[in-house]
Amino acid sequence: MKKTKLSHLAVLLTLSCFSLSAEAFSLKKTTFSRVQTKPAPKPVAPTTTTTTTTTTPTVDPLLTRVFSATSPWNTPIGANPVYEPNSAAMMELVKLYVQQSGYSPVLGLNYKQWTSPLHFIDSTTAPKRTVYFDTAKVGYHEGFHNSVDPLGIGEVPNVPMPTWVWPDPKTDGHMIMYDTATGLIYEFSRFRWDSTGKALATRVAIFESTSEGTQVPFDGSRWWMKNVRGSGMPFIGGLVRYTEFQSGEIKHALSMAGPTNRLKKLASNTWTKELCAPMAARTDGWEIGDNTILEGARIQLNPNLDLDSLNLSADAKVVAKALQKYGAFMADNGMTFSIYFQNLGSNSYLWEQTQLGDLTKIPLSEFKVLQCNDIRTR
Repeated sequence: MKKTKLSHLAVLLTLSCFSLSAEAFSLKKTTFSRVQTKPAPKPVAPTTTTTTTTTTPTVDPLLTRVFSATSPWNTPIGANPVYEPNSAAMMELVKLYVQQSGYSPVLGLNYKQWTSPLHFIDSTTAPKRTVYFDTAKVGYHEGFHNSVDPLGIGEVPNVPMPTWVWPDPKTDGHMIMYDTATGLIYEFSRFRWDSTGKALATRVAIFESTSEGTQVPFDGSRWWMKNVRGSGMPFIGGLVRYTEFQSGEIKHALSMAGPTNRLKKLASNTWTKELCAPMAARTDGWEIGDNTILEGARIQLNPNLDLDSLNLSADAKVVAKALQKYGAFMADNGMTFSIYFQNLGSNSYLWEQTQLGDLTKIPLSEFKVLQCNDIRTR
């Protein structure tokens, strides 16, 4: 294959940062092969707040898709989808907001930050520990969601967790663990190790990898704590894992962040929040208007778009075809219109060796917002 196209990758890397001052990254001019491997460094147990950033991307026990076969995550959109009547206006507003934030109005890819690593652990050997609510991180004490902390004391006990796991480096600090012994998935936000080795987080979710992956809106007395991202959707559901990308086919919907997520359609509405069920459990949308996008809504790349007409690389087509067949669910706020890739830590160079930057050739106007048939309010 051809060497990495730096012009496209430069845009890709800029968009991978949600802050106004994008960090500089080192680009590598190397050829890409889906069979490359690199010995993973030995994991280092954290004894301070500094975390390790290594993983082994070529070892992935998740050989099948996450969630059940009937899950919306794994169900193709199908023929004759019904789009929002003002879908074009929605995407035009997305483009405007991205430009106003100082970014190029193209699809962004979060792979090195503002995403999540995926750690494979074995509960038969991993030490069990309590994860505590990180009062110091947010400045107040609060219980986790009722599903993992029914007493509301800010503690989740008996979590199998090796000392070598690490979170995404940015503020959200997301982290995913898959237990190969039980099939349970553990997700965290703002995870960190303190100087004594205590595990801290501000949200925790635990669920079966074979579940439907859908949510009950505004569920529980602490509904705003449900799961680990703004919409309350599971992080792993739409994450592009490196090994499935290597296989040449992504067989599930993706997750997406956007800058125009809806608080509610009309300012005159008596309720304060709106979301699209059954995917979203809550929402952190802040925009008002009928041209804003509901969290939990499904977005599809125009299925009639000729990918060859855009001269996309084979790498980019792997993702583009998934966006045409399965689409992506709006899962979180962000200053760019972006999708999520597995954070490989020190092995992130594997993503940088691809030609995924070609995805920036796709005009945002080619994305369409599907009509939500179950809008929930609170």
